Order: sequence, then structure tokens, then C-alpha cells
Amino acid sequence: MLRPRRRSPSTDQKTAESAKEGSKWYATIALAAVICYLPSIDGDFVFDDKEAIVRNPIVQRFDISRLLQTDFWGREIRSSDSHKSYRPITTLTFMVNQNLSSKATYFHLVNIVLHALVSLLVCKTTRQICQHFQSSPRIADYTAFLFAIHPIHAEAVANVVGRAELLMTLFGLLGLSLYLQNDSKIVFPSLCVIFSMFSKEQGVFFLLSFVAFDVLKSRYSKQRPLGSLLTKINIYYLILFALLCGTRFWINGFQCPQFSKLDNPAAFHENFYVRVVNYFYIYILNFWLLIFPKNFSFDYSMGCIPLITDLGDARILSFGAYLLFAIVFTILHRKLQDSTKLLMYYGLIFIVLLFLPATNIIPVGFVIAERVLYAPSIGYCLFISLVFYHLEKQSSSSNVSPIWLLIAPLMVSRCITRSLEWRTEKELFLADLSVCPKNAKIYYNLAKVQADDGDVSLAVENYRSALQLRPDYEQALNNMANIYQRQGENSIAIDLLQKSINANNRFATAWMNLGVNQMAMGQFNESRKSFRSALEIRPHYADAYFNLGNLYLKQGLQYQAESCWKNATLIEPSHHRAWTNLLVLMDEQGRYQLVTSLAEQALRKVTQKTASIRFQLAVCQAKLGFYSDAERNLVKVVEDNPSSALYKTNLGILYEKWNKLEKAADVYRDVRKTDPGNAFAVERLRKLQMK
Repeated sequence: MLRPRRRSPSTDQKTAESAKEGSKWYATIALAAVICYLPSIDGDFVFDDKEAIVRNPIVQRFDISRLLQTDFWGREIRSSDSHKSYRPITTLTFMVNQNLSSKATYFHLVNIVLHALVSLLVCKTTRQICQHFQSSPRIADYTAFLFAIHPIHAEAVANVVGRAELLMTLFGLLGLSLYLQNDSKIVFPSLCVIFSMFSKEQGVFFLLSFVAFDVLKSRYSKQRPLGSLLTKINIYYLILFALLCGTRFWINGFQCPQFSKLDNPAAFHENFYVRVVNYFYIYILNFWLLIFPKNFSFDYSMGCIPLITDLGDARILSFGAYLLFAIVFTILHRKLQDSTKLLMYYGLIFIVLLFLPATNIIPVGFVIAERVLYAPSIGYCLFISLVFYHLEKQSSSSNVSPIWLLIAPLMVSRCITRSLEWRTEKELFLADLSVCPKNAKIYYNLAKVQADDGDVSLAVENYRSALQLRPDYEQALNNMANIYQRQGENSIAIDLLQKSINANNRFATAWMNLGVNQMAMGQFNESRKSFRSALEIRPHYADAYFNLGNLYLKQGLQYQAESCWKNATLIEPSHHRAWTNLLVLMDEQGRYQLVTSLAEQALRKVTQKTASIRFQLAVCQAKLGFYSDAERNLVKVVEDNPSSALYKTNLGILYEKWNKLEKAADVYRDVRKTDPGNAFAVERLRKLQMK
């Protein structure tokens, strides 16, 4: 009888030691990933976070019904003003986060955990690849550790909207891992890539990494020539890739996003050769950020990287980097074993495939975006780890190469400092000014923060700095006009807004703000034309309808005003100012019953700033004699706004009508404590004391 061959004790011991070492590496990688970005956990919602989360009605209202119809920023995906970024899975995680807690801390916590999980998956998948090519698992450990601590990931991890990159990479690597386990099973790897693509568009390119691996594996096992792709599995993945790309274009309505010259100057240059030269220069800068991750910026547009327009530009010399890379590649090709060579090839292919969407094959809305290097950096980390491993073997050292003792602390330190910079917008913008001092957008964003903080003089100064660098910067002109409008300087505001419109006559916000200032100056006909221009450019513009309604009310056109405010609430159901104006108008018309039903409807849709709506509901409930309901709503309003004398005095009036005079007196006394000079409360209290 044949018996199974027993494994030797030494083999079992080696397996156990290998598993133990692997567990240590997994723990080290996860811990390093968390330590690097933990400083960002108490950060605010910064930059794009506000648009994608704080001001996104889909996220704020947990509107599942519209999740699949809108882009990443909450706009209709097929509308002309949509960014065409379709990431429903990422948006869904924001919705869940928001529903559990609206604090930014919990959003940052999820990002940090996701980065740790991705780092572990990098280790797992790279180990699987090493196993297929019979290479050392230590290469995978180095790759994942370098990935976990690389500072280039700060934007993807510390900026909440970077979750799109994290989820895309997580699902993509999970699909790759399942594919590596059993390449004949296609369902779950395919589903993972679909999830990856709907986390961020770039994820669909993971399918091509499956095909690339199959080709390299076949080359390694000598089953097929390197150029052979025509296997059933590869054909399936290539067809799926084409179908998913087609699906994405269909979702967009076969429209591409509209970017401006300010977003990506190279893409808009009329000379083809200038475009190509600048694209290849930008690729070098991206690679340099991976090699030397020191100087970062949240934005590299608007003069940060001037265009190369002639061969006399000294930056042309940087193209020697391509030659240097070719030399390093050739040396490694000669020095490395066949199995390790294939790992190097795969790392380079991975970089190219995952970076391909950012190469301006289809123009993108940025010059450099650090976040888009999150997934491609896996290939870079694999390439560098191969170099380290080769050097380690050459030195006959069984320990981790001493070079890690130099690199790791520097990278962790840079991760921590960059995470701290991402905590607040002001810290971020001030830090990035030193990197891109000619970038008008940084001055513009810094001015916005200063204006919100009440530092009006500093805000104007930085808007002017932005305009010195870019005189036709329409957003800066518009925002500076808003400051002058708030100061009552409407004529100056109008002049700035007309300059903004001259720079971009499709800028709907500038048209609307021009209408607001013209209305304040009594130029009603011009104001109406401006609002109409805004609505022609952006038909679903709630604020424009709201302000047009205000104009009609000033002209005594109540029916038209009501229609405009209704349109505003239909377009943006959380538009509390439109709801309030609509309810006040109906109250003045004596339509109390309609006010109560509409106000209750509004409160189901408006999640923030509900006081004015609830107050108007209470007023009409009191007029209808529903004193208990009115009391409940007014008490709620007063609790939410304890310093408001208006709400408190109206509660006192309600108690007087209800003949609860002692309660009314208590309310008026409370008003006197917080507002001793309130003549109305003093007079009402005096009359009550006389009764």
C-alpha cells in the first residue's frame, strides 16, 4: 500500500518560519500605513471635499434615488455643466459616512483604514505574482512597505475625496488577487473591476493588467510567444474592457467634460509639437514626484509649470531622464534573473496602464494631480524594491538593506508633515504657495478662506495677487465683486462682474451676481436680462431662479416670483431661502393651510438651516388656531437659536394669544436678559404686569 510522502520536519519548520515572517510584515505594513496618515484624522473638509460632500445634495440627503443619475459633485451626469466624473460607489460611502456622523474625523478615519487595507492587498497580490515567477516574497514585502509610507499618497488619503482612488485601487487589487488565485474563474475578478471603475473611472484599466500578467506568465513558462494575446480569457477581458469603456461613455451621454485653458494649458495649445513636448515633460515631473517626494501642491495649473514653447528652454535637458531610465533598465535587464526580469516588466506595465488615463490621450482637467499616482505607484514601488533586493543580494546580506534605515524615516516624516498640511485649507494653501508661487489658483483659494474667516482686506489682497498673475481669472473677479457687493459698493461689483463675463461669457454665476447687483441699483430690466442669461447657460440653476423671484417680488409680480421660487425648490429641494420666501409670500396672501403643508414638505427635504421654515410653519399654525403645534415648532426654533430675540418674542406672542400669560411673561423676561434694550419685550412685559 502506497502512503503519502511525509514532509520533513525541516520543511515544516521553514514553512512556519515563513508564515511567521509574513505575518510580521503584514503587521508592519498596516501599522506604517496608519502612522503615516494618522495626523490627518482631526482635519477639516478641505478643498474639493466641500463640493463633493458638504455641498453635495445627494450626500446630505442620502438620496439613493438620484445616486445613479448624478456625477461625483451632485450634478446631473448628462447636463452640460457636469464634470462627468461618475463614481457612485465612492459617493455611496460618503452618504453612509454622513448618515452615521457628519464629523470630518470619521471620514478621515475611513480613508486611513482603506489605505492600510490597500497596502496589505499590495503585499498579498505582489506575493502572489512573486510566487508565480518563483521570486522571493521579500520583494513583495518591500513593495508594500514602500507603498504604505510613500508621501505621494498624502492627497489621496488626507483629502477625503481621495477615497475614489483608495476604493478604485482596493477593488482593482482584490480583482487581481482573485484572478491570480484562479485565472479560469472570471466572475468575481470582473465584478471587482466593475466596482473599481464605479469608484473611479481609471479602475477599468485593471482588466488590462490581467492580460499583461497572462502574457508575461506564458512567456515565463514558455507556453506561448510573448506577443500572443489570443486566449479565451484574454479575449474575454479585452471585450469586457471595451464594453465597460463604452458603458461609461453612454452614461455620460457620449459627452466629454468641458475643461478650460486655465485647468490644463498644454492641452489647449494650438501647436501639436508644443503639446507633445509638454506632455512628456509633465510625465517626467510625475515620475520625479515619485522619486523625490518633497515639494507638493494641491494644484499645478495657472503658471505653476510654464509651457515649454521653444527648444532653447533649459528644461529640455530634463528629457535626458528618459535616456537615464533606458540605461538603468538595460543594466537591470542584463543583471537580473529571468523571473525577476518579468517582475520588472510587470511593474513598468502596471505604471503605464494605470497612469494611461492621465496622459492626456483624452484631455484631462489638471496638469499634475498627485492623487492619480496612487495606483500607478504600486508599479514604481515594485521596480524600486527589485533594485533594493538586487543590491541586497549583491552585498550577501540576509538582513534588510541599510538603505531602508535612511529612506523609511525620511518618507514617514514627509507623510506626517504633508498630512498635517492637509488638515485645514489655510495651512494647505500657505504651504503650497512656496511650491507654486506663480499659481493664481492658490492665491484665489487662500482669498476665499480669508473672506470666509472675515479677513476681508487680506482676501482682497490675495484676489488682486491672483489677478496680477491672471488678469482674466473670471472666478477671482467674481469673488472680489461679491466682497464689494457685501460692502454696498454695487457699482464697483458690476464693473468687476462685467470683466468676469468678458473673460468667460459662459460663466453663469457671474451673470447671476451681475443681476443681483443691478437689482440693488434699481436697474430692474438689466437685472432680469442677466438672470435670464444665467439660466440660458445653466437651465437648472436654483440660485438664479431664487434671485429672479426676488426681482419679480420687488416689481410686485407675485405670481412670477412664486413660480421662480417653486422652480428653485424643484431643482434644489434643500434650498431653504427659496422655501422661506415662498412660505412668507403665501402667508401674506392668507394661504395659511397651504403654508403648513408646504412647510412640512420642506422640512423633510431641508436638512440644515431649517429655522426660518419652521418659524413660518409655526406662525401659520398659530393663525389657524393650532396652538400646540405652533408651540412645539417655536420651542424647537428657540432651542436651536437661543440668542434670537425675534423667535423668542414670537413665542411670547403665541402664549398671549393662547392666554398662557405667565409663560408669555417668562419668555419676555428671558428676552430682556439676553437683549436688555429690546423695546418690544419691555413693552409687552409691562402690559402683562398691568393685567
